[in-house]
Amino acid sequence: MRFLAYGCPPTLACGSALSEIVQGMQIEDAMKLSRKNIIEAVGGLPARKQHAAALAIEVLQAAIGSSE
Repeated sequence: MRFLAYGCPPTLACGSALSEIVQGMQIEDAMKLSRKNIIEAVGGLPARKQHAAALAIEVLQAAIGSSE
């Protein structure tokens, strides 16, 4: 997996963490990932920056959906 993002540092950190998490993962398991998984992977995020983790999950789900 790779990604291209323009945004705040939390957005880049969440995209990077997600790309590490999904390596070698089955699609079904990747679809079960949540915002909480990403937040934990980056060591936590302030409440006002948690949208970055949600965005990473939304993009992952959209990418998987478009590849099926």
